Amino acid sequence: MILQSITDDLARLYQMDAAPPVAPWLVSRARYRRYCTRFAHLDPQRAEMLLLVPQSEGIDVGLYIAPEVTRRLQQTDPRTQLDQHNLAAACVAIEGISHFLCVWWKWSHELPCSLLELELQAEIDKYLLCRHWLRAQGNPGNDLLGSLFEHYALAGGMDAEAAERYHRANALAHHFCHTLAACRTQEPAVQRARAFYRLTHWQKLRWLVASDSLHSIDRSGMGRACGGLG
Repeated sequence: MILQSITDDLARLYQMDAAPPVAPWLVSRARYRRYCTRFAHLDPQRAEMLLLVPQSEGIDVGLYIAPEVTRRLQQTDPRTQLDQHNLAAACVAIEGISHFLCVWWKWSHELPCSLLELELQAEIDKYLLCRHWLRAQGNPGNDLLGSLFEHYALAGGMDAEAAERYHRANALAHHFCHTLAACRTQEPAVQRARAFYRLTHWQKLRWLVASDSLHSIDRSGMGRACGGLG
């Protein structure tokens, strides 16, 4: 199953003990549209959505990824062939799975998670995973930063608050991924990304604000330059 493969790839990237099975949490299009009739902020035209629905004894979690996205990735697996024909679908799937995995990891470690952090981490995960796949296919992915962070369009149906949050997450992630691209070899970039993943929302923002010159402050033992965050 392609969605589980993407989940496994992200879990390996961040050295998680084990990736949760994604299939039990997937929501069908019909069920997602039923949620849309109950919650005004949900857009039935969205291609992906992590659903966090309050219940009397907690929160019901569901992940919706449009069937046409999954079909596209099953037809051309981005892990073996990532190009302009399936990049958009791959990014949709990575975004939804990134949200799901980040919430799962945060909750399993009893840590809070903000909407901005979810969007920020998803943008970073798109870059990291697509770059990983491209390099495995013999493509250095030199155009990836521009494709993901400079030439993007917001999904329809976003309100002003959600659009502003996405623009901010995109700008912050672009800066962070630029620091990863500046690393001369793969391993320091991966180590930095893994350490960043484990920071809290505010630690991430402080690091990003403090690293304008590709240098980080050491207030949380985060190191410096491309060898940092280790």
